This record gives sequence, C-alpha cells and structure tokens, in this order.
Amino acid sequence: MKPSLYIFQWPSDLGGADTRMRDIVTLCAHDYDITVVPNDEFRLQEKNWTDWMDSLGVKYCMLESLPDKLEGFAFSCCNFRLFTDKERIRGIKSRGLKFIWANDMMWHTEAELAAIRQGLVDVVLYTSQFHADKLHGDVVSARPMQPMRIVKNYIDASHWPMVVRPDRQPVMGKVSRPDTAKFSIDLPMLWQAAAPLWKYDLMGWGDDVADKFSWHTFDSRWKLRPPCSISVKDWHAAVDVFVYNGSFSYIENQSRAVVEAQLSGMPVIAPPKWNFPNMVWHTRTGFLVDDLDSMRAALDSLKSPETRWKMGSLARECALSIWCDERDARREWNSLIAFAAEVR
Repeated sequence: MKPSLYIFQWPSDLGGADTRMRDIVTLCAHDYDITVVPNDEFRLQEKNWTDWMDSLGVKYCMLESLPDKLEGFAFSCCNFRLFTDKERIRGIKSRGLKFIWANDMMWHTEAELAAIRQGLVDVVLYTSQFHADKLHGDVVSARPMQPMRIVKNYIDASHWPMVVRPDRQPVMGKVSRPDTAKFSIDLPMLWQAAAPLWKYDLMGWGDDVADKFSWHTFDSRWKLRPPCSISVKDWHAAVDVFVYNGSFSYIENQSRAVVEAQLSGMPVIAPPKWNFPNMVWHTRTGFLVDDLDSMRAALDSLKSPETRWKMGSLARECALSIWCDERDARREWNSLIAFAAEVR
C-alpha cells in the first residue's frame, strides 16, 4: 500500500514554488497516494490542472473535506497562508499528519517561525547547503532541535526541450514573477551599455515593475511582457541568452528559471555570488559577472551563434545531469519521507 502524501498547495506555471510542486507531484505519483489541497475552492474549477491530476491518479479536495483522522505526510512549499490562516496548520496537525515544510525563499515570516517554535512543523526542508546556511539559524533560534533535511530541486526535463534558435540579432532576456526585487534598479541602463546592438526581452512585467522603471524610456529594442503572456517555452525560443540581475537586497538560491533556460540550450549570465557558482560553469555554460566591463566582455563573446550553441548545449547537458535525474530525485524523496516518519 502506498504511503499517503497530502500536498497543501496548487500548481501553476508562474513562480518557482508552484512549478516545483507540479514536478514533485509528477515525480511522487509513482510511489505515493497523493491528495492536493488548495487554499481556495475556486482552484478546483481549474480544469487544466484537475485534468492533469486526474491523468496521474492524483486526488484533490478542500481541507474541510478530508477525514478528521489521517495517516501519512503533509507537504507544502512556500504556502505561507498555512501559518497566517491558522486553521490550516491546525487542520494538518490535528489529523495526525507529519508536516514537511519547504520555504524556498531566503527569508522567514514571523508566523512561520511561530509555528516552528510551537512544534507544528515536523521537518524543515532546504534545497541546498547555501539555502540551509542562510535560513536555518533563525529556525534553530525558534526551535533548537528542529529536524531538517536538504533535498535539491527536481525539474522535469520533459517540459523543457532543446531549442534550435535562428541566426538573428541576438536577444538577451529574463523571465520571473512580477516582483520588483527580481530586477536591479540599473537593469535597463546596464543591459544597454553592455550590449547596445542587442535586443532585450523581459517577461514578468507588471504595474509595480513599471513604476520602478518609470524613470527610463524603453525604446524599440525592448519587449516588456506581462507574466504568462506567452508560454515560457515560446519565450525561450525568442531569447538567446538568459541574464539574471536582481535587486541588491535580493538573495537568490536555486533559480528554476535559470535551469529551465539552460535546458532550452541557453547560456546564462549571472552574478558570481549566492548559489549561482553552483549553477553556472563560468566560461563553459555561461558567465559569472559582477560589473559592466565583465558583462560587456561576456556578451561580446556571445555574439557568435556558434558560441551560444556550444555553451547552451553544455548548459543543457549539465542541467540534465544535476537537476533532472528522476531516479535520484525519487530516492531523495523516499529518504525524506522515511526520515519524517521517524520524527517524534
């Protein structure tokens, strides 16, 4: 009989947490009896997602529809409403489930730490040692003996085919949530100064981001796309180089958008800090740059379609071996569940 896994979250095509959840459901449907529990009832009317879950044999319902007593495990990634709407976390624990919590951000909330302090979280999950080093100190302060594990991101490569891009005026771009922290304040001037003859494509444009850059006039070289205005796969086909530069106050861990770009065969330019040195092989799958001169040099070397193809092909190969190994990911998840089962 398969162990029961209740996932308190809903999938989407936007943001790292919800796309991670989508891939975890696909991965774990082989080994677990999965029930997905959304925050809001209207989610159950999203036929694209319910059809997808039906195809995997995954059930879905609201919290109040679950039996009062359950055996198994609960998991959630970045669903902070579990802590602010306290009936949710209480509903998980009162039913007898072991709760595995993944905060994929690089900061905590007070409500999250309060729940950890009260012993409502059985296992805290991180995606890298870098992630744990940044976050676990506050967790230990809240609950000194809090069990934790590290399980790296798993990405289902079947969603991200290799893209053969035409020889064209090169395009650099970035895709993200419409979060102002995801964009450095100097981004438009930096990109234009580093590669004035390129084109630029940003998907993740919203009112707050537009306000942040109201000082800049975006000319015809720029495409500013709202989130999900086209599929990410179509966006990959329109862009030649992925460039990550966020706000100075923002810390990035394991950017799924970077890995997805690599799987499409795109070189990546990123800062030489945070967890990027573990994601970008400098001068082989992309470049780690920290100023205008190094960014200009990187983009100058990427003017050649042959160089972009060579780097992008190796980027895909590395991403497949590190982030997309289904057998290794299933082993890690089975080990996690076995660990959670022993937590008292």
